Amino acid sequence: MSKFMQPEITRRMLGWQIETHDAGTCYIPGSVFPVPDFLTVGQPVDSTYGLVFDAILADLRDYIPALHVESIEVCRGYFARLSAPGYMDCTEWECHSTIHGARESLRE
Repeated sequence: MSKFMQPEITRRMLGWQIETHDAGTCYIPGSVFPVPDFLTVGQPVDSTYGLVFDAILADLRDYIPALHVESIEVCRGYFARLSAPGYMDCTEWECHSTIHGARESLRE
């Protein structure tokens, strides 16, 4: 890790796990895009939610580098990434079940 990029780890929170065809798995913490109260961890968010699904997908697209979303699910964990303070440079978010796992991942 360069001295320029700094670790950023959230508290344990709900967030989004988005499986895509062209960018792999993407994570978005709930502090960036909140998870509605009626959704629970592990619950897939799909077209059965109708307009709610369409709205969530439309908003999440602003945060993922993918064109083809395969599935969206609510997850819980510590979200981690590297970012450059004062700049827009940052890595993609990762989600870890423990704070130790998040720290180790950023060290690598």
